[in-house]
Amino acid sequence: MEDKQTFIAHLETLIQQKQMGKAIEATLDFLDLRPETYLRDAAMKLSGRWGVMNDAIEDQLVDTDTEQAYFQEIKGSLAHLKDLINQEIKEEKIQEAQATQNTLPTLPKLPQPDFSKLLFDHSLRPAFTEKIAKNLLLQRTSVNLYGEDGTGKRRVFADIQKAFRNIGFEEYQPIVIDFKNFAYKYAGMLREIHHQMGGQEEMYAHFNDFFKDIEQQNRWYILVLEHFDAILDNPKIDPYFNPQFFDDLNSLKNKRNVALLVHTQQPHRGSFVFVGGKAYSNSWLNLKMESMPPLTDMQVQLELSKRLSNDYFKWLYTNPHERSQIERKIQETPHTYQMLCFLAEQLNSRADEELRFDKRLDKWQETYDKNGLTRSSQNEDETGHSNFLRKSFSPLVNLFRGKK
Repeated sequence: MEDKQTFIAHLETLIQQKQMGKAIEATLDFLDLRPETYLRDAAMKLSGRWGVMNDAIEDQLVDTDTEQAYFQEIKGSLAHLKDLINQEIKEEKIQEAQATQNTLPTLPKLPQPDFSKLLFDHSLRPAFTEKIAKNLLLQRTSVNLYGEDGTGKRRVFADIQKAFRNIGFEEYQPIVIDFKNFAYKYAGMLREIHHQMGGQEEMYAHFNDFFKDIEQQNRWYILVLEHFDAILDNPKIDPYFNPQFFDDLNSLKNKRNVALLVHTQQPHRGSFVFVGGKAYSNSWLNLKMESMPPLTDMQVQLELSKRLSNDYFKWLYTNPHERSQIERKIQETPHTYQMLCFLAEQLNSRADEELRFDKRLDKWQETYDKNGLTRSSQNEDETGHSNFLRKSFSPLVNLFRGKK
């Protein structure tokens, strides 16, 4: 592995030769496997910014003066990054000296859930959910969970929380922010964070102020940022969702007791951060990409068994033709989990029972297409039965009566 001082000399040469693209690429390669995540975060931000600038130059969207201004900005940013690496070299020497004198401050021991006891059998996607939990708390790697709305991204964290409850692990604070509600309301997001953190501390004016002393606490903070796409590729967002906000997120996720789980429909790195109504850079959050896997037939069957009354479920799985129609309807939509929940509710409420089964499905599909993703998704994120299962059901003698 190339040492820092050798890399600094190489970087200075590339800057002097005005090879900015190669300088950024070399910096990313150098920092790729190194422990200083905040340096890689800064390099990723620079890479995204250079990508936007370079595209504008190649497409001849800017004049010569602007091109020179871009060049000077990148040169200055590379010089700043070089200074950060030099500072890291100095701090390493200081830390080595302090270590020999045993003067390093100690932080409270951070409690960990016992993964040998954690079970995920209740989960919609058991193996995948366990993998995400281990990424967050064992490997301490923040995650970009991406997939279509309605595939069950919220359910992943709900299942992790249930696994924690089942073994009595309570040493964590969940903070769940839905950016669909706050893309134009930065202050509203701050109020929501203040509320979820108990509302006892001071109400701060900036996101990062809520977490300034967080590492001194011996508990986890798990931040779940839902619909994060709402502040990406969006020129009209609240101006406080600026580069500093993204830098603060990167800084926060690097803290020892913070886990960040970001929900998007597409990988966040392909989306732009906007400043002043213009594309500033690709998103530079340093997150592990995890795509929502499709539901297997077995996972669909198990989830239906939880959501359907016993009589409905037994009937459905002793009638393979109707069962295959239900499973096919679930699997053919990109919103598999939402469709599963929707169909379970229709079945449990005995909707349109006077119709032949395939006609019922057609009618339900029309209802879903009309209301699907605009419906409240609260029930779809619960791990238990839908609201219909709280009703008292009489014996279902004429369960799916009608021509098949």
